Amino acid sequence: MTLGAKLQSLRKQSGMSQETLAGQLGVSRQAVSRWELDISLPETENIIKLAKIFNVSFDYLLGDGEQYINRNNNSKDKTYTANIVIFIVCMIIVFAFSLKLVQLLTIFITALPQMSLTELHTLVMICGLPAVGCVWVIGVAIIVARYFYKKM
Repeated sequence: MTLGAKLQSLRKQSGMSQETLAGQLGVSRQAVSRWELDISLPETENIIKLAKIFNVSFDYLLGDGEQYINRNNNSKDKTYTANIVIFIVCMIIVFAFSLKLVQLLTIFITALPQMSLTELHTLVMICGLPAVGCVWVIGVAIIVARYFYKKM
């Protein structure tokens, strides 16, 4: 498969027009057309840009191989999935703590007129614990996420 055929195939798989690709590269649409028809070859800097745009290796674009290497997609997918899972777990924990906090605040507001100063202080301390717990859980989740992100 020639460079031109590869470019045309990659461009069509991406749903991109020649005009759009030309705009991203800073060349004319006719230049992209000539590359795809193997009338001319792109300059080195444009080959680098093409490899980045289509997320393929230079070997695939310039070589005889039929298969291209997509190095970044798999790790990006894993990272994205891990981030979503961590976010959902954090939100569930924060939601649970929020429900407890609302319950405690309801008790606090309804009992406020009959409370002494020491009872008020104790209740304020109890209401603060879920909030502090949320902060700790989110902090630990961020540390865990960074650890797994570095492992991927």
